Amino acid sequence: MQNNKYIDYVYGKVESFAQSKHKLKILFMISFLEQSISPILPDLLIVPIAMYKKYSAFFVANFAAVSSAIGATLTYIISYYYGERVVEYFNLTESLVNFESVYTQSLFIAAIIASFTPIPDKIYTVFGGVFKVNAPILILGIYIGKFIRFYIVAYLAERYGIRSKYYINKYLRMITYILTLLIFIYLLYLYLR
Repeated sequence: MQNNKYIDYVYGKVESFAQSKHKLKILFMISFLEQSISPILPDLLIVPIAMYKKYSAFFVANFAAVSSAIGATLTYIISYYYGERVVEYFNLTESLVNFESVYTQSLFIAAIIASFTPIPDKIYTVFGGVFKVNAPILILGIYIGKFIRFYIVAYLAERYGIRSKYYINKYLRMITYILTLLIFIYLLYLYLR
């Protein structure tokens, strides 16, 4: 029962943010930080913003995806310059040698797929910096994946209104788990072949 009160409280706050004049600033901040350190998903704010139809689903999705891509760029830059130190500190260099080749082989497609999941895309971006991969390809993949994910959420919210919340919450989590599993299976396949 306590969990439902917390969820209702969070939804109440998100709804108030979506109706405020600062909604786009808040969406930028959440989308930007979600790509590196924040556990808060932009989807929570995208739903009510799109439901109120002040902005089109396309605009909201694109705005959040660009914000995430900017956050991914900063995360990439930080891990590009400081990631190797962290890897060396934790003595992970040998463990990551094989993973690096798998990672770089599937960079663009895996970045798109990882963008549907909240945790792996953060890790994926950090490893991109550590492995010093082609940043524009990585960031473009993240942008495309985020745009697709955010557009689906925004479109459903815009089209079906309040009813969409239930379906988005129920099925987006399931889709996220399935995509995460598929990413790991794909990476395992590349690693073992």
